[in-house]
Amino acid sequence: MGPSGPSSLLVRMAHVLPSDLAPAYLWALLPAGLYITFVPLLSDNLGHIGGHDLARLAEILLGIVCALVLVVLPRRRFVVPGSAAQPALIGALLVLALASAALAAQPRMAFRELAVLTGLIAVVLVIAETPRIDRVARTVVCFASALYVCVITLIIIAATIAGQEVNRAELFVGYDNYRFYNHVQTAALPLTVMSAALASFSAGNARWMKIAAWVASAGGFAMLYATMGRGTLVGIAVAAIVVTIAFRSAALPLMRTLAIAAVAGAVYFVFLFFVLPLMVGVAPAAHADFYGAREGSAQVRLMLWGIALEHVRSAPWLGIGPMHYAHYPTGDASHPHNIYLQIAAEFGIPALLLMLTLTVIAARRFSTLIRACRDPEQRLCGMGLYLACIAVAIDGLFSGNFVMPVSQVWIAFTLGWSLAWMRGQGVSSSKQAPNTAGASMRWRLPMAVMLALQLWLVVDVWPEAIRLEPYLHDAMNRFPSPTMNPRFWSHGWF
Repeated sequence: MGPSGPSSLLVRMAHVLPSDLAPAYLWALLPAGLYITFVPLLSDNLGHIGGHDLARLAEILLGIVCALVLVVLPRRRFVVPGSAAQPALIGALLVLALASAALAAQPRMAFRELAVLTGLIAVVLVIAETPRIDRVARTVVCFASALYVCVITLIIIAATIAGQEVNRAELFVGYDNYRFYNHVQTAALPLTVMSAALASFSAGNARWMKIAAWVASAGGFAMLYATMGRGTLVGIAVAAIVVTIAFRSAALPLMRTLAIAAVAGAVYFVFLFFVLPLMVGVAPAAHADFYGAREGSAQVRLMLWGIALEHVRSAPWLGIGPMHYAHYPTGDASHPHNIYLQIAAEFGIPALLLMLTLTVIAARRFSTLIRACRDPEQRLCGMGLYLACIAVAIDGLFSGNFVMPVSQVWIAFTLGWSLAWMRGQGVSSSKQAPNTAGASMRWRLPMAVMLALQLWLVVDVWPEAIRLEPYLHDAMNRFPSPTMNPRFWSHGWF
């Protein structure tokens, strides 16, 4: 008989880690993994600090850690051919962003937004620089997603058996608004579905990994149906169509797993929210209704988009400044629920065009590498990442997934993993370009600037963070609103 107990579990889990993964890079991944796993679960236990604000504080800490890692650790320089214009486009985008922040009505708040974005870039780069990340990343996303599904499931079962009617609007712990959980699902569900497909694809995967992947994907769909996250559903559906058209028969295993997870999630949803309450004599769970009638949400979005277009017309070249949609209170939302209009309004039309150009270049390169990949498992992993990236981009047309801290970190994790996958297809680790002293300095200098910006952010927000509850109370008095309007903090007007 083989070994059993905790030591056996540790041995089985160790097989998930590639043998040549440098311990330093594994530790670099740890903060991001801990963030997406535990931050939503911890916030409800901290009383005076809400989920959004705790997530923002933890996000700032994560940015510092990742920037420090990039300064300290040597860069693993995989060579991935791409457009020669990319460095120039990135440089131009950086110049426009700095100019927009410097000329904003409140430059300090504008640079605060740039610091947050820079911290997310640090997260992306740490993950992108990590070699052979796929199995470790799949473990992180499946464990984080499955753990949250299990926690919510236990809450539903316990409340129902106790005879309480479950209000879906108040069910999703750790998120001030259950829509923020939907933003996370837009990235998480495609990744867990891909993990479930790979777990079934290869007989060598650990049984616990298969279970976690299926709990995360099917259970995740059940939670999505419970909240009717329309932006997430549309994002995943459109992404599935794009992936099927782009990769045809190669995409069938992924699409089959997606369909099975969606159907299994529907069954799970019906059982939890209708069958179980009827079995114990409780009314079915109340329909989610967080900010009022759903039929009004389309009109509100159109209004918010109209405000963004007014800002674009008033400052088409450099925008009104990063985060400055929240500088002009409307009473409805401190962001336009459309990342593309948000960039045009806050950074200007040229910045939006540069961002879209870089996105198209990256998407074309990504799809080319997927088609060229001859390893079936690697190709399936690439398609799953491609599915997640497109779903996130589509959801960004209708929601604030690029604004809220937990979904921001999930998106950064997804983008970093995608870059790591692309680099892995370009050149193997045994054929890395030599990391000369000059190249090392050219890498570490901008990383040091990135770290300095994260440290400045801590200094800037510290007076607010140490008295967060009275600060938010003062903000609500200055800008009265029937609901909180999250942007940087949970009441984001400034």
